[in-house]
Amino acid sequence: MRACRERAQQVPDNVQPLGVAVVGMIPNIEGEGAAAIRNLIGINPVMAAVSAIIGNFLSVLTVVTVSFRVRVRVRVRVREKVVTGRGGGDNESTDSAASAALSAQRAKGQCA
Repeated sequence: MRACRERAQQVPDNVQPLGVAVVGMIPNIEGEGAAAIRNLIGINPVMAAVSAIIGNFLSVLTVVTVSFRVRVRVRVRVREKVVTGRGGGDNESTDSAASAALSAQRAKGQCA
């Protein structure tokens, strides 16, 4: 424990909060891990809390942004498949199904 503390204290003071932020990015460790790192390094508790919050926020923001983009791409592909008739079957039933799907989406306000 003493060796870890000495090694952590060799890191420059302005870089130490980045370590706390990195620990804050790890799910299920974020709060307790950041507190443990703060105790280990011996930095200001307010600085450690702010760093952990920022790290947690950045990781959640990344997950939400990536999942939103994937969802949008999947919805566009499904919509293109329905509109262009690549879904199989005869063209007449596909065209009526596509127009019905688009009408339903427009009624819900989901299409531009």
